[in-house]
Amino acid sequence: MNPSDTKPAVRLLIVDDEESQIKALCDLLREHGYETVGFSSAEAGLDALRQSKFDLLLCDLGMLEIDAMALLRSAFEMDSDLAGVIMTGQGTIETAAEAMKTGAVDFIQPDAPRVGDA
Repeated sequence: MNPSDTKPAVRLLIVDDEESQIKALCDLLREHGYETVGFSSAEAGLDALRQSKFDLLLCDLGMLEIDAMALLRSAFEMDSDLAGVIMTGQGTIETAAEAMKTGAVDFIQPDAPRVGDA
């Protein structure tokens, strides 16, 4: 295979105020072929976005400095091609709707019941 035929890894920017979450996500996603960079500060994440191109911003809903919606809006102003996904353990229908209105392509709440679960 010619090296020029290989597709570059999808670049993920992960922002979460919990260091253990960042490490777990970065490690797991790297194992699946993604290039990951993680920050526990929204400002540090935005600085990284100013300096480099990413394909996806994966951010926690409940961060200390700024909320995820403000982070998404700022990120989309810098890069309109960026995709955004919000993850949370404590979301509501309202926060999911707000995320989608802000431009997120998905809202992940791992503990939420799934359709068809009894």
